[in-house]
Amino acid sequence: MVDVDVFGVLLEICSRGSLVIHLNGTLDDSRRVKALYDAARGLQAIHEAGLLHLDVKADNLFVSSEWRCKWGDFGL
Repeated sequence: MVDVDVFGVLLEICSRGSLVIHLNGTLDDSRRVKALYDAARGLQAIHEAGLLHLDVKADNLFVSSEWRCKWGDFGL
């Protein structure tokens, strides 16, 4: 049974920080393409869930230890 009165937020540590700090040399072309793909897929998932990200910019894309980009800071 699911308790619909409970709301929680699961946070992930993205150890590589914001994407913006990697755009000046750390990322090779293949990682840049992967970051763009991750960003687009993330926005697609956000919109399919009926949500909007109100502050889309590289500062709000966070990079995991596996170099996956994930949206954060929704500007709410």
